[in-house]
Amino acid sequence: MSSQPRADLLPGLARLIRQAVTQGQIRVVSYAPRLTTALDEDSQWNSILLWKSLGQNEGAGQGLLDAPAWYWPER
Repeated sequence: MSSQPRADLLPGLARLIRQAVTQGQIRVVSYAPRLTTALDEDSQWNSILLWKSLGQNEGAGQGLLDAPAWYWPER
């Protein structure tokens, strides 16, 4: 079985997430561009594009001084 979600299920999942967000705050982390695109169609949705650079997560439009004031503890 593939670990990749079926692409035809993602728009329906986006609709369910948009309905659920009316009940509270929701965070979605996804590697599925089709899901994030569907969620971005909603004007009330905020998305942050993250990527890994030299072992650290970086965010689009984030400068060195914009980094969060927390750190991940060593494992």
